[in-house]
Amino acid sequence: MTGAAMPGAFGAGCPRRRRGEALESAITQAVLALLTEVGYEAVTMEGIAARARTGKAVLYRRWASKADLVVDVLQRCLAPMDDVPDHGNVRDDLLAVLRRLAGVVNSPAGCAIPTMATRDRAFVELVAERVVAPLQRTLIEVLRRGVDRGEVRADAPLNLVAEVGPSMLLKRVLADAPTVRDGFVVSIVDELLLPMITPRVPADL
Repeated sequence: MTGAAMPGAFGAGCPRRRRGEALESAITQAVLALLTEVGYEAVTMEGIAARARTGKAVLYRRWASKADLVVDVLQRCLAPMDDVPDHGNVRDDLLAVLRRLAGVVNSPAGCAIPTMATRDRAFVELVAERVVAPLQRTLIEVLRRGVDRGEVRADAPLNLVAEVGPSMLLKRVLADAPTVRDGFVVSIVDELLLPMITPRVPADL
């Protein structure tokens, strides 16, 4: 038996590295946990690898930087916005989009949002490009449908309106409360967005 490999002799007692979906899940959970515990600035690729029980080289084969990895995790945690809601009226469509966003910020991924304040310009730009912009494009599409139906005035500042709703939700999370309630979403639509876009009634002469 000299020289023969004994079953389990190598790596005995060492955790087996994860692969495939198990590894994806472990990395996602590691990123979210570390963001919540230490904040974006203190998160490192080494720390993520250790928490996910994988090697740092495994991470760098897929992501060029911490910013790339964290933004990728955020994208995976977001509710998909590919299907633009169409309830036949702009109010219900706006509510549907903002309720999706509220669901995200109320999720475990959303709990990490207050920890993401950073001066890392690359991270900020990636979040704007890959997380914020798709949401705003969805809102603009909803508003354009409203224009076609005559619910939204043609000269309404669609880009501005598409920024206001998400900004108010994120402000509530960052500054006021950990949970966004549905009543707050409804108030954003009814008290802020609709007055910004509703066709103006001509003043009596």
